[in-house]
Amino acid sequence: MSVFRSRTKIALAVMALAASTGASAAQIGMSIGSITGTYAVYLDPASPPFSTPNPPAWPLTKVASTTGNAQAALDDASGNANLLPANYPSQPAVSNTGPGGNVELGKLGSLTTMSGNVGGKPIELRSLQYGDWGNNNKAFGYRYVSAFASASGLSLSAQQTEDLVDAIVPDQAGPGLWQRLSDPNINYVYIDGHEVNVGIAGFLDVERLLEAALGGDLPNRAPGQSPYQASEVVHVCLGGVCDYLFGFVATPSGVIGPDGVSFPANYNVTIPEPESLALLGLGLVGVFLGRRRRA
Repeated sequence: MSVFRSRTKIALAVMALAASTGASAAQIGMSIGSITGTYAVYLDPASPPFSTPNPPAWPLTKVASTTGNAQAALDDASGNANLLPANYPSQPAVSNTGPGGNVELGKLGSLTTMSGNVGGKPIELRSLQYGDWGNNNKAFGYRYVSAFASASGLSLSAQQTEDLVDAIVPDQAGPGLWQRLSDPNINYVYIDGHEVNVGIAGFLDVERLLEAALGGDLPNRAPGQSPYQASEVVHVCLGGVCDYLFGFVATPSGVIGPDGVSFPANYNVTIPEPESLALLGLGLVGVFLGRRRRA
């Protein structure tokens, strides 16, 4: 096969990928195989759990930590493919703007792993431990703080960045804000097109939490600006692709946890499927070969 024909096939494949990514695709939810470690499940008290039009405050109840209940918590989320009339024949098709129940992975730095598949692809979600934050001179701590500052429009000096990282991640394993960010509450996991969406339950405004950790005030938000927002972190492996997922833009969920204050926000984060990355990589190789031939 000539280089020209090979490049043409690569270009067509990349174009097809781009087109299919932009098109709507059926959402396929995660099927849980196992959960190891400490976890908690919060569900709509209705039995069986089902989606209802989102009230001003949709209360959740802590239920037994079983894989069945964990699956139900993922399934009752809006945006999750498993929320279909066929799954709940006794209930009419309804529209819900809240994410429903969630599964809390770990507790304050303990290791918990939830494994299964989504769209036929193996997937693993886990909580974080101190090493995730503190290894390589707190590399992930700096990544998280830098992303937060950028999303929040903060111009932090090198010293301010270091101070915030140290407030989150102490020099030695022990109590710290990193623990509060390491036990993510997972609302849903589903594949849609060529990426997997993960919902992380959290707070709509984290200003007081951060100011308590910093021992000082953050700059006031301008009128009309969104509040300071930051999610917890989940480590996700989808096939051979692994990454820390977190976000700084939340949408109101209308969900209230048993403590009366938790889960009012949903952070949607994504990870691409390995096949998409591989195909895009081939496209870049094709572009590179083309440039070399023209040189």
